[in-house]
Amino acid sequence: MIKAKKNTPRGKLARLRRQIDALDSELLELLSRRAAVVAEVGREKRRAKLEIHDKSREDTILERLSRLNEERGGPLSGETIRKIWASLMEQYRVFEREELLREKGRETEQRKTVAIIGLGLMGGSVALALREYAPRYRRIGFDPAGLPAPLARKLVHRVAASPEEALRADVVILAMPVGAIRDFLRRYRGSFLPGSLVMDLGSTKRAICAEAERLPRSVRFVGGHPLAGKAVSGAANADAGLFRDRPFVLVGRKASGVAALTEASELVALLGAVPIPLSAERHDQVLAVTSHLPQLASVALALVGRNRARTGPLVFGPAFVELTRLALSDYEMWRDIARSNADDIIEALKEYQRVLNVLRGTIRRGAFRRQFREAKEFREKLVLPSGR
Repeated sequence: MIKAKKNTPRGKLARLRRQIDALDSELLELLSRRAAVVAEVGREKRRAKLEIHDKSREDTILERLSRLNEERGGPLSGETIRKIWASLMEQYRVFEREELLREKGRETEQRKTVAIIGLGLMGGSVALALREYAPRYRRIGFDPAGLPAPLARKLVHRVAASPEEALRADVVILAMPVGAIRDFLRRYRGSFLPGSLVMDLGSTKRAICAEAERLPRSVRFVGGHPLAGKAVSGAANADAGLFRDRPFVLVGRKASGVAALTEASELVALLGAVPIPLSAERHDQVLAVTSHLPQLASVALALVGRNRARTGPLVFGPAFVELTRLALSDYEMWRDIARSNADDIIEALKEYQRVLNVLRGTIRRGAFRRQFREAKEFREKLVLPSGR
């Protein structure tokens, strides 16, 4: 290897790169030390029962750093400094939440075992979240399709040889498509342990909860639906942070009582999600608009693009890519969703078509300001649990 001479451009570049590497190492050390202090601040706030997120404090920090940068004549603009630190503090907020989850997970009883039936994207993500935030839970897995041993070992402590073996657990989570969950409840209704908590992650709730009513009264069932996911599926894409700050609908069963719903809520909180109790009927009506309709609208838009592409090159930007992202979703899963919630989905499509017809008329007249204004006002008030 030829060594660059000190006074050549290559030599100077090498020296500058070494300086950057040294500074990066210093920054990493400082960021780690700051994280330790952030964790301690979080613990003190929890002891004092104070809000973890103090926006006024963050605003003060950003203002102080921007002013300090200006006084020192730093090469970066005040706005750039604010953006860098705002992004940094957002990541520290994520770190604080994860520390809280780990703290709660350490309080969980050692004897608890969780069986996850279906180790795809959702089930695998539950397993990873429990591994990360609640390591005292012993995780048992069973996947009808089977998983490569290295991937299975990453997700669970033990892979059961049969569903019956997996169901010998304190908590059972059914992470399969809607139709498969219904079939599983029907086939193995006599195999669940008395007193065990059984949850599902199905995207519709009426059909599943109706089937769950046939379970023995001693089995405590709570229907669930995490409003989280990815365009890609499979255990290889599982993510411990998939549920972080996402809504997680819970549907209680009268026979199971309040205690089961409370336990399910605590488990959902350990995953980092926000538990939201709803009836099965209300869930399916709302999700037909907020989840199922967006999926079908994305498919329809992709098909319109396909049709236009047949007549010549299709020119598009980020909006078209983003709005057709859901067209990449798995058909088998959505077939089950449509079958189990057809009536509510059809009503949502009818309403969507009525709104499109109104827009078509106003565009023809060249006056659709009111629709834009009302849509904007609604969207501005739409806030996710994470604050976005």
